[in-house]
Amino acid sequence: MDYTFDPSLLNRKTIETDAFGVKDFGAAKFVDLEINGKTHHAFVMFDPSINMWRVKKWSELEPGPVIYRSIKNNLWQESRHLTFLNSHQIFLDGESHIVAESASANGFHEVRNLGSDSDAPIVAHAYRDHNHRWVEVDLSQPRDTIPPPVKLANWTDGDLRQTYNLTDAQLSDFRAEADASGKPPSWATRIQHDQDLVQVTDSLRWIHPTMSRKERRHLLRSYNLTASQLKHLRTDLESYQMPAWAEEHKRMTMNKDDDQRFKLIAEELEHHVQMLRTRGSKFDHGDPTSRYSKEFLADYTARLGYLRNKYDVIYRTDIPAMFRGETRTPFELSRDRRMIHRKGNPSGTTTKRAFSATFGLKNAESYAASYGGYFHERHYNSQANRYPGIDPDAGTRKRPSGDDDNVSQNGDGSDGYDSDASIASRGEREGNESDSDSSFVFDDTQNYTSNRRKQTTSFVYAIDTRGVEVVPGHEELAFNNKNRFWFDELEGHISMPTRGVSAERIWLVRSDLRRAARVDDIYAMAESNDSLEYYEESIWEGTDFDNYHRRSLCDGLIDEIASSGGVVLELPKGELTFADDIVWPVPEHYRT
Repeated sequence: MDYTFDPSLLNRKTIETDAFGVKDFGAAKFVDLEINGKTHHAFVMFDPSINMWRVKKWSELEPGPVIYRSIKNNLWQESRHLTFLNSHQIFLDGESHIVAESASANGFHEVRNLGSDSDAPIVAHAYRDHNHRWVEVDLSQPRDTIPPPVKLANWTDGDLRQTYNLTDAQLSDFRAEADASGKPPSWATRIQHDQDLVQVTDSLRWIHPTMSRKERRHLLRSYNLTASQLKHLRTDLESYQMPAWAEEHKRMTMNKDDDQRFKLIAEELEHHVQMLRTRGSKFDHGDPTSRYSKEFLADYTARLGYLRNKYDVIYRTDIPAMFRGETRTPFELSRDRRMIHRKGNPSGTTTKRAFSATFGLKNAESYAASYGGYFHERHYNSQANRYPGIDPDAGTRKRPSGDDDNVSQNGDGSDGYDSDASIASRGEREGNESDSDSSFVFDDTQNYTSNRRKQTTSFVYAIDTRGVEVVPGHEELAFNNKNRFWFDELEGHISMPTRGVSAERIWLVRSDLRRAARVDDIYAMAESNDSLEYYEESIWEGTDFDNYHRRSLCDGLIDEIASSGGVVLELPKGELTFADDIVWPVPEHYRT
């Protein structure tokens, strides 16, 4: 076979080998090919028409003959290979086949076409070797005899080496002694894993030899063990039987009438929720879902006050507040009587529309720094505009390189360099409010002048979420193991009705994060000063900083409300304020 090449070429690049012995050589792939007992190297390509690998020459596109992986590690051969994949579904001559679960009378497993029944023709016979590989045998050849049964058949050589300190010479003795006694020989030294969960899962193999690792993990979770109990079990399993105390604990946690059912998990996770809400992804919570069963955790979270929505996601209605940064001014939110939904949140978390917010006041500043996480927001004069306005300084010219104001979020394959005219012609907006209630009227005006493109200020808002469905991201991940949160390490999703969040629930936080006032009160204070239009235009023009008082104009309005005896929310912890720290100075509003 004239398809081999000089192995000295291999010095040019770092070579990586996949699980089937195919090596990556930059733009090409090659294998170690055994010819007449000697190892050569040949470039290969996969032929999808027959699901097989073929050799090829580097300089030619057309592939050569089919080659087969041998039973000798990663060597390939010209003749049909004898080793199949490590499962009951195998490939034979490029076609999918199925191997019978149990051996027939001759000691071999029958191989049939995939999808056929037990009466279908037998296309081959095979047995599984000590590394769990299927080896085909030809019963017509006298050299093929029934292989002796593999000692400790459920362990591969690799499994044994990963679990015990064994040399190649010790493998057969280990198998023989362990097969006879049902436990490892006393002379074999166990490799100690630093994770109790991994160590215990491996130890359970001696008690349940036919179970897969996944099945053993599932079994272990059914015992509902705390971290300290798992460490205790690690020692007790050296006797290679499940101790009585673990079985008793399992029965107790499964008994819904037992008052002590949640005693130990409650002690272990006493401060768990608080840490998740204040540290989020930075808190190493040890993943309770890896130690407790799904059913037990569901019952425990219900006891803690969590509810479940139609997506089987846990939520609460007693979280006092969430925080968010926005470009929308307090004046437009008060004037519109609400904060409406925009694109940018995943679906499938909250009963109504998911609206991303954060548990940490400091974290809300990152939302504000990115203008609320949305593109084009300063192209609209208000959240009521359905179409973007025209840039008075640029008209309809293309976006200059580096101007990220016009980055496309259309998901249509465009390059993101949209002109104002093209955006307006599509009627696009960062959100679809067509199902909002009829009390909010959208403005369908097109080709109006966009006035706020120079706005540099974003605002941090505290949203009153008392009585509102809130899905806390890291609590959902810790107790329910569903991760749909990625914007913020302290993220939660507010269930927002189609009409939006009522303005009565929205408070503007001062830029030093020390106090907040309702957007309605801020609007009223600006109006009483006969300066509402001035304040809003200053924000749009990026000139809303009061140099004399060294504060923003909106900060000044909050201070005026406080000094005049108006209602303000004091935030003595400043940037260290979290959702559970909020104690509202007003009753909960009746509407979301």
